[in-house]
Amino acid sequence: MSRVIGTILDTRNVNYQKNISRDNLKIYNIFTRFFTGPKQWLEVAKKAQKMGFNTIYLNPFQKMGASQSLYSIVDYFDFDHSIIVGLSHEKSIIEIKKFIKECKEIGLSIVMDFVSNHTGIDSELTKLHSDWYEKDEHGNIAKAWCMSDSGKCVWEDCAKLDYSNPNNGLWDYMESVCRYYLDMGFSGFRCDVAAYVPKNFWKHLISSLKKDYPSVIFMGEAFMVPQETIDGLAEAGFDFIFNSAKWWNGVDAWFYEQNSHYNQIELNTISFPDNHDTKPLMTDINGNIPLFKQRLFFTAVLTSAFEITSGFEYGIQTDYHVINSRPEDIQNMALDFTSDISKALKLRDSYEILHTSGELTNIFPNSHEVLFLQKESIDPINPQKALIVLNLTKKEIDIDVQTILSAFPIDNPDESIHLAPYDFKVYVANADLAPKFLENISYCLTSKQTMTKKRLPIKPLYANEALVEIKACGICGSDRREFLNGRFFWKTPESGGHELVGKVIQIGKLCKKISEGDIVCYRIPRQYTGIAQFGGFSKYAVIRESCLYKLPLNVNIGCATMIEPLACAVHTASMLKSEKNIAIIGSGTIAILLARYLNLTNSDKNIYLIYKHESVCKFVNEKICCIPLQHLNKSSMFSTPKKFDTIIECSGDASIFKKLLSMLAVNGRIIVTGIYNDSLLKNDNTLSLSTMMFSETAIQGSFLYNEEDFHKAANLILSKQLMVSDLIKLMPFEKIQDAFELPSSQRIKVTLL
Repeated sequence: MSRVIGTILDTRNVNYQKNISRDNLKIYNIFTRFFTGPKQWLEVAKKAQKMGFNTIYLNPFQKMGASQSLYSIVDYFDFDHSIIVGLSHEKSIIEIKKFIKECKEIGLSIVMDFVSNHTGIDSELTKLHSDWYEKDEHGNIAKAWCMSDSGKCVWEDCAKLDYSNPNNGLWDYMESVCRYYLDMGFSGFRCDVAAYVPKNFWKHLISSLKKDYPSVIFMGEAFMVPQETIDGLAEAGFDFIFNSAKWWNGVDAWFYEQNSHYNQIELNTISFPDNHDTKPLMTDINGNIPLFKQRLFFTAVLTSAFEITSGFEYGIQTDYHVINSRPEDIQNMALDFTSDISKALKLRDSYEILHTSGELTNIFPNSHEVLFLQKESIDPINPQKALIVLNLTKKEIDIDVQTILSAFPIDNPDESIHLAPYDFKVYVANADLAPKFLENISYCLTSKQTMTKKRLPIKPLYANEALVEIKACGICGSDRREFLNGRFFWKTPESGGHELVGKVIQIGKLCKKISEGDIVCYRIPRQYTGIAQFGGFSKYAVIRESCLYKLPLNVNIGCATMIEPLACAVHTASMLKSEKNIAIIGSGTIAILLARYLNLTNSDKNIYLIYKHESVCKFVNEKICCIPLQHLNKSSMFSTPKKFDTIIECSGDASIFKKLLSMLAVNGRIIVTGIYNDSLLKNDNTLSLSTMMFSETAIQGSFLYNEEDFHKAANLILSKQLMVSDLIKLMPFEKIQDAFELPSSQRIKVTLL
C-alpha cells in the first residue's frame, strides 16, 4: 500500500516503477552565457541525460544588441558570436541541427527561449516597423518593463512590442520565427515574460502552430501578475507555466491556493529551486548543504515538471547574469551534487503522484518544526497520494509514527521516524480497494443557492479509509453560508455536510477500531480533512477511520448528529475561567447548545443570550437572561451587569463586532466561534483597534474541539443529560433545497434523513 521511497541521505530498498508519464518533464536549462556553442551544449546535454533529465532548455543565442544582454535581441534569425563562438551563420545552423539530432537520439527534447515581449532597442525592426511597438507619452518607442519585488523594473535596452493590431505584420513575423526554429528541430518554447504579451496573440500562435506541429510545447513565464492573467495563458493553450515554489516555505497558504486553482483549470506547472533570474539557491541559504539538498528534493516532486539551471549541480554561488556571466564562472567548482540530482529525479520517476499535478495539503498545520505535506492525485482513474515529510530545523527529530497514521496510511511502519537536520522523506500510498458500490448519489452545490442531485463515481479507497452509508446529516451554519454565498470551505460541489451519522459498509485493511456494520458519527480533525470523498449530503461518504466515532447500534440517529456541534460548544466552554458575567451572541445551534451546557455545568455564572429571533428563548432555561439583538444599544439592558466579562460570538456576523466592544468590561474578552467566510468580511466598522487598546480587550478563537471534548459531548447526548431532540427539525434528503431555504426564524437545526 505505502512505503517510504525516498530520503536525502538514504534511498535504499526502493522499488521503482518503470512507467513514466509522457508529461514528466525534467528540464535542464543550459544557460548559454556559460558555454561557447553547440559542441559544448552537447557535452552538457549528455551529462544532463545521465542525471535523468529528458528536456534541454536553451536561453537565447540569437544576435544581441549593443547592451549584449541575452534578452535584447536585434535579429531573431541570426546568431550572436559571443554565444556561438567561431562559427559562420551557415556553420552555426549546421551545428545547431546536429546538436538537436544527437540530443534526440539519446532521448532529449530541446526547447528554446522565445522572446516575444520586446526586441533590442537598437533592432532594425524599430526603424522598419515602428508601428509594431508601443509608444510612450512623447510618441517615442516605449521601453519594456516588468514588475519585481522592488516595483516596476524598466529595461532601457529593450523596446516593447505592441500586439494590438493582428493585421500589421507583427503576428505573422513572430509566427515565422517560431516556425523557423521548429523546422530546425526544436520541440518547443519557453516564452519569456509571457504574461506581458496579450492572450489573443498567444491563442492564435499556439493554435496555428499545433496544427502543423501537434507535439510543440509552450512553457510560459508568469510572475508578479494577477491570477486572471495566468488563467488567460491557460485558456490560450500554454502547456506549462513556471510556478513560485522557489519562494515557498511549504507552510504559507498562498501556494496551496495557487496550486488548487491550477488544478481546477488543468494547468500544469514547473517548479525549480532557482533559475537564471534568481539568486543561486546556495547563496540564498548561506551554503547550508543539507538545506540545499532538501530544496532540491522538495521542488523535484512537487509538481508536474521540474527544472534546474546550469551550475546548480555544482552549488553555484555566482549570480547568473544575462550580460556579464562567462564560462569561467562554472569552471573548477568545488562541490558536486550530480548524484543527489540523479536520486531526486529517480525518486520523481518512481511513482506517478511524484511527477504529476496533485492537491497539496498541510495535514498538520500546527506543526512548526516538521512539515507534513500531502500531495494527492487529481486523477480519478489511478488515485495515489504522497506524504512529503520535511525537517524544517537544524536539529534531529523523532516522530511517533502513530501521529502520521491518524492521517496517512503507511504499511508496516517503524515505531518512530528519525529525521536528520533538514531531512526529507516521502511515503506513497495507492488507493487499491475497490468500493462495494461504484456509484453515489450526491446533493451538490452547483451554484449559489442551488443544490442539485447528481450520480457520481466512487473512487477506490485507501487502506485507512471506510465507506460509510449516510443515515442522517445536520445542516451546519457554515453549510448555509456556503449555500448562500458560494463555496469557500467545500473543496468540491459534492463535499458538503459534516454533522453526519452513518453505517460502515466497507473498511480498508489498516482500519482496526471499526468494523463493517458499526454505526458511527464524524469527528472533524483539527489538523486535516477527514472526509476523503463526498460529504454528509450524499448517500455514501469515504472517511478516514481516525475521524469516525463509534456509537451504540440503537442510537437515536437524529440526536447523534448533534454530537459534533455540541463538541464545539463544550470546547468553547472549556476556555472560560473565573469570569462571572457571560454573554452568548447568536440564535443558532451552537449558541443554544452552549447556553444549555453552561447552564448544566456552570451554575455560578450569569449567562445572557443575545438573540435575533425571539423563538429561540423557549429553548433555554429560565435562568438564562435573553436579550434581543436589536436592544444592544439600549442602556437599560445593562442594569445588571453594566458590562460583560466575556462575550462568546456564535453568529458569524462580522458587523456585530463593533457593538460587542462597547459591551465589554475593561480587560474583557471576546471568544469567536462563529464560522466566517473571510472574503465576505467588510473592512469598515468591523473592529475598532483603538477601543480594543483603551479597554485592553482580548479576542480569542475557539476552533472545533479535541478528543476529550467530543467524548464528553457524546456522553451527554447518549445519556440524555443534555437534551437536543427539541432543537431538531427532520426533513428527507430529497427536500434538501427546501431545507437550506428554510428561514432561520423557523428552525434551530435541520437534520436530513
